[in-house]
Amino acid sequence: MFDVITYNNLESKYGTPYTQQSYKVSESFPIKWINKKWKEEFHVTSMTTAGSYWGVVMSRNSGYSEQDDTIGDLKKLVAQIGTQADKIRIEKWYNTYKDHITLKDYEIHDGMGLKLYYN
Repeated sequence: MFDVITYNNLESKYGTPYTQQSYKVSESFPIKWINKKWKEEFHVTSMTTAGSYWGVVMSRNSGYSEQDDTIGDLKKLVAQIGTQADKIRIEKWYNTYKDHITLKDYEIHDGMGLKLYYN
């Protein structure tokens, strides 16, 4: 597990609109940390994967007003490793998750196991 790093005063230092940024790298999707940061008025501004690791950057004063990532958004993120998003099927307990439903609505949380299938 990696520590969470937070940077302050980015606007004056680097000319970005962000007033504060925080990032986390973890071995599972850090949904609890993301939810905590949303409550602190941060928004996801970058996300990446490398092997089994997830990297997420969240920023204040990003210009975003609301974020409700859907299963379709998650599939697009997974597809960045070299596959097609429309060919991915995500399941839990034999239920296939629909693309337009949010992760929050499905109660997907940090450390939750999901099955990914390639059609």
